[in-house]
Amino acid sequence: MRWVEAGTVSQSAPRAQVAGRRSWLAFPVTAIAAAGVTVLLAAASVPLYFLTNQNWLVNGGENVAVAMLFAVAGFVIVRRQPRNPIGWILLVAPAGSQLLPADAGSHAQLAYRPGHRLPMGAVALLLEYSWAVVALLLLLAILLFPDGRFPSPRWRPVLWSYLAVIACVAGCTYAAAVAALAAHPVRVDPGGGLAAVDMPSGSSAWLAASAR
Repeated sequence: MRWVEAGTVSQSAPRAQVAGRRSWLAFPVTAIAAAGVTVLLAAASVPLYFLTNQNWLVNGGENVAVAMLFAVAGFVIVRRQPRNPIGWILLVAPAGSQLLPADAGSHAQLAYRPGHRLPMGAVALLLEYSWAVVALLLLLAILLFPDGRFPSPRWRPVLWSYLAVIACVAGCTYAAAVAALAAHPVRVDPGGGLAAVDMPSGSSAWLAASAR
């Protein structure tokens, strides 16, 4: 019996190791891709800030430093605990809430500024409001700290309520953005956002105000 049990363990152990390796292979690719997107967004901010006559060290350097710090911490957590959602939140959320909106706003300024007319200006304006979804996800890391699980099942209604708030904020923000893009002419404020959303007025002011 001992020999059989030992043989069983010796045969099942390599299988477990192979399965573990296979499941691990999917995580580095995704994590490296997410980290690569963060680096690309950080690098793209330099020429975009230069073309829009902004001081990158003052306006963009802080966003890049914070996003990269969170990305490094998230990558380390994902590498050691790939099934912990906190690592993925820290890896993705700062880039989506800081770098992407800033780059999209600079692109929108160039797209709608006379004499430039870059393509995909409307897409950039919509991406500029990605913070409405991604920034709020950062608070989930506090709820799931430290092992990525709820302290108790009683916290699940809190999660669903919070996700409902995120959906409401995102829905109002993008509804106001789409309505502003549908109106002509499209007015872009100095920060690269839609003036109708950032500085609401008129009959649709309540929709934009509820998204802020």
